[in-house]
Amino acid sequence: MVSSFSRSTSSHFSRRGSSFGSPRVVGHWKSWVSRSFHLIVVIGSLVSFLLAVGCGYLYVFPSISQAIHGHGISKFIGSIEKCDIFEGSWVPDHNYPLYNGSECPFAERGFDCLGNGRNDTDYLKWRWKPNNCVIPRFNVHMILERLRGKRVVFVGDSMSRTQWESMICLLMTGVADKKSVYEISGNKITKRIRVLRVRFSSFNFTVEFFRSVFLVQHSWVPRNGPRRVRSTLKLDKLDDISKEWIDSDILIFNTGQWWTPGKLFDTLFEVVWTWKFVDCGYRRSKGSLSHSNNGTAHAGQTFKISTVNMNEKFDWEREDSWWKIMDVTGGVTSSVPEGSTVATDSHTRHEGMVGGRGHDRNCYFQVGGSLKLGMSIPTAFRIAVDTWASWIESMVNTNRTQVFFRTFEPSHWSDQTRRFCNVTQFPSSETKGRDQSPFSDIIFEVMKNMKVPITVLHVTSMGAFRSDAHVGTWSDTPLVPDCSHWCLPGVPDVWNEILFSYLLGNFELTLQLTGV
Repeated sequence: MVSSFSRSTSSHFSRRGSSFGSPRVVGHWKSWVSRSFHLIVVIGSLVSFLLAVGCGYLYVFPSISQAIHGHGISKFIGSIEKCDIFEGSWVPDHNYPLYNGSECPFAERGFDCLGNGRNDTDYLKWRWKPNNCVIPRFNVHMILERLRGKRVVFVGDSMSRTQWESMICLLMTGVADKKSVYEISGNKITKRIRVLRVRFSSFNFTVEFFRSVFLVQHSWVPRNGPRRVRSTLKLDKLDDISKEWIDSDILIFNTGQWWTPGKLFDTLFEVVWTWKFVDCGYRRSKGSLSHSNNGTAHAGQTFKISTVNMNEKFDWEREDSWWKIMDVTGGVTSSVPEGSTVATDSHTRHEGMVGGRGHDRNCYFQVGGSLKLGMSIPTAFRIAVDTWASWIESMVNTNRTQVFFRTFEPSHWSDQTRRFCNVTQFPSSETKGRDQSPFSDIIFEVMKNMKVPITVLHVTSMGAFRSDAHVGTWSDTPLVPDCSHWCLPGVPDVWNEILFSYLLGNFELTLQLTGV
């Protein structure tokens, strides 16, 4: 306006230059000076006001980024300070938990710590607070609308299944008709089923879980392999069910818990508690062994082995699988050969017994047709994650599908043998090295070099403090302590809150690699 006004007056003065001293011209000149003075005063006042507001914001918020975060929007662009949402601390928050685990039909009984007798509730009331930004509060209606018509797929081990169960329970809090949410095949939620699909019919989307603990193919030993090798991991081939993951909108992966000597090379022994065993019903032709769940019984009683817990059946991977009978102290008392009968007279001091099944895994690594008997676990893990990355780049349309990879989840065992588990009442003040993981480091290294966008959910450091949130002895097998899995509700809910924030666009989908 000022420049336009000046041009018009200049032109006017040019035409009337010879009459500049006349009263008419002088009157115009005085009017122009008066209006210019008022305009300068107005502009000066406006500039002063804006400067005052700006200084006020800088005083309250040390950075523009904080001002944005303070309003619940965490979009990181260009040179604006970036926030690593996985660097922070746990703060008390009585708005938690976000659901009741006992009322959610998709939360496994084994993860419902309150329902299994845990008395304190302090572990439920913690919120993750990043150092430099804010995770928006969980808004179930917004995320239900965001997922409408979508397909969400979790792939991984039991930790992935826990996050899958957590997501369903969180989403169900916003569904009026609970019966409109169901497992497509009518399956109960159990670790024995490899594929589980839950449909939210009112919103036309599914949340699915595929059990693939290594992500790569688990196969039998090639011909002429050494006798000690019972099976192999084909590190250069993704799991044979991977084709079912492709047509999805959101993909969340994890692996790591099974990449240990005990899971790969040593004897596997899975404990099943409170059963008294009589006839061994192992049939080599069918490859299964079954028994009946009679709960805790008095010493001296015996029961026939006929069915498995809730009519499930344990599948045996090898013919040399075996059963052992144990007392509640964990001492092995005998092995049960095929067709034998075991009475409990010798266990009069114990109201319950523990039984288990086991077999020698002796699983080694394979690349192409070559066995890699001397390969270390970290090296094999790196090759497997590289195989996964190549599959993502070649098979998944990342313009449609958002891909996430969750890092290694720390455990809090009290000893190296994983027999003792001391669950604390409150989070730990120190991580004691649990915030670091070679598996997480490998995941970051691989993702950093990928050609397509991947979002890493770096939960390792945040979980390192939560020695209070594990299942412990509050599971469906209380004689078997568990300092690896998490209670539900609990820590996996926070993983999902962060995931939802990404899906709603509250965080830029960028890989935070600093400090790795």
